Amino acid sequence: MMPGDMHFVATSASIDLTKWGLADIGWIGPVHAKTVTDVLREEFNNHPPSLDFAFQYSPKSDGRYGPAVTDPVMMYVDLPLSGQDDNDNSWAVSLEECVDSVIEYYHGETKKIESENGRRVCMAIAARLRELAQKLDDATVEP
Repeated sequence: MMPGDMHFVATSASIDLTKWGLADIGWIGPVHAKTVTDVLREEFNNHPPSLDFAFQYSPKSDGRYGPAVTDPVMMYVDLPLSGQDDNDNSWAVSLEECVDSVIEYYHGETKKIESENGRRVCMAIAARLRELAQKLDDATVEP
């Protein structure tokens, strides 16, 4: 596994295009839908999606043939769906959006996290993010 490569979450649903209604399209049929499903499963197993900070490629680019991003915590998820070895299908999400999502999930009417479990979860994430920030700081210290 390459750094940033993802792994399949065993408790989640696997890729299955047979349930997408493709089998209902006359020329595709269930056999072709199953074949495509099998090919995608194999591709994802052999070349799992990956995740990285697009900012690491700045100031030259975003690492995906686009302009440099300005948000240092913008992450790109690469999916092996393009058919090109050097240019995957990429999706962007900011770490800030992920943090906002956690807060939104747990906040009450006051827009503050009121539940004990919500506070526990957010404090654990915050502590881990501080550890990672320290790791970045330590890596940039002059020798």
